Amino acid sequence: MTLPSGEAARLISALGTALPRLTDFHMERAMFDSQRSDIPAADRSGNLYAPAAAEGRERGEYRGHVMKSSAYTRAVLSPGKALLAAGLGLAVFAGIRSLAASDD
Repeated sequence: MTLPSGEAARLISALGTALPRLTDFHMERAMFDSQRSDIPAADRSGNLYAPAAAEGRERGEYRGHVMKSSAYTRAVLSPGKALLAAGLGLAVFAGIRSLAASDD
């Protein structure tokens, strides 16, 4: 199973399938520069022979909020729970509509 990393990856994948050149154009214009930083990378010399000293460095140095997981990832990994949540959401929506209609 291929699991895209987040909702945006799924969207970009779908766009790349439907409109490959437009997706390439957007990525060339916006994506490369958005991944660059003026902050130099940490020294990782010797990383070939031993693991990096700091554990859990997979999230990098981004200073903004970084989610450890998302609703999309949880839904893809456990579709049964996703269906249950969707059914519950539809039931709540139907109940609210029913109450709103009975007030009229």
